[in-house]
Amino acid sequence: MPGELIRDHVFVRDPKEGNQIYNRGYYGEPLSGGGLRLQLVESVFLVEEERLTVTCDGREMGIDALIEYANSLQPEFEINYMAYRDLRKRGYVVRSGPIGFKTYPRGGGPGKAPSTCWVRPLSERAGLQIATLVNQLKDAENTRKSLMVAIVDEEGDVTYYAIGGWGK
Repeated sequence: MPGELIRDHVFVRDPKEGNQIYNRGYYGEPLSGGGLRLQLVESVFLVEEERLTVTCDGREMGIDALIEYANSLQPEFEINYMAYRDLRKRGYVVRSGPIGFKTYPRGGGPGKAPSTCWVRPLSERAGLQIATLVNQLKDAENTRKSLMVAIVDEEGDVTYYAIGGWGK
């Protein structure tokens, strides 16, 4: 399916194709009047899965060019993408969230079931302030979500750590 890169989103203009992508995994945001707006992380995943082609100024962009472009806009794009891809391949519906991603239970999705978890992707080399993590945990708990940290190593492997339970 064709998509067009405009600034920091990819747009699928054809309403039928946009609906098909959305209905098969809750990718993107449906547009009024039809079509779909995809975030860069979703677009790269769909290109990698060979479900989407992306053009910019009339030229098709390969996955490497799309990742390079996304990295120029979002410094942590590759780390976020590795976690996003891993979660999607594990069968989760994943959407952008307050601190990274929010996930829905398998078989659920927006409008079907509430999100259950916030996932914070981090490079294995990144520093993290404990106070920041504690605040994110409080925010997650206030919205009845669990908090996971997804540590991405240099090989692209992702390890998940559940955060919480202190003092309970």
